[in-house]
Amino acid sequence: MSRIAFVLLFFLISPSLFSQLPGTDYADKKTYLIDSIDLTELESYDRNILDSGLNLYHNSKDDSVRIDALVIISEEIYHPIWFRYNVFLRHECESLGAVEKDQ
Repeated sequence: MSRIAFVLLFFLISPSLFSQLPGTDYADKKTYLIDSIDLTELESYDRNILDSGLNLYHNSKDDSVRIDALVIISEEIYHPIWFRYNVFLRHECESLGAVEKDQ
């Protein structure tokens, strides 16, 4: 096998080898709404805001309350995942017709 083929094969296989590294605690997407949140990276303040907001989001049937919960998460969390929740919030608002979709 040539060196180039070996390197290409390594890079194709390696993501699956390292998808769950020791010490990572990836959150369930169904609960946390977005992929690949490593819960071990969150400070306790951020984790409390996130868990409280998501509890409110999942337990409410009112769209306004659910949107407010996402706003709280995206505005109050210091960890960079706030941006991913802001994007999720935008998509939720678009699906409800609350904002126009980007062209």
